Amino acid sequence: MLLPSENSEFEINGIGENDTITILNEQGKQVDIKIVKLHPENIKIQVDGLGKGVYFLMINDIKLDKIILN
Repeated sequence: MLLPSENSEFEINGIGENDTITILNEQGKQVDIKIVKLHPENIKIQVDGLGKGVYFLMINDIKLDKIILN
């Protein structure tokens, strides 16, 4: 579902046009994201300023993946 790559970019598959994407830190604070590329059901998002820690990916208010940055 979530593939980390360089420059704090993540590729997410299976996303529809009306889906909402949120990344939260461990304290539940929302992290700003930027959509870099949009393809049918496949987008790439860019997240700036992520420090070390645990983050959660949510799509349509459903927590999906845990991201651990060391």
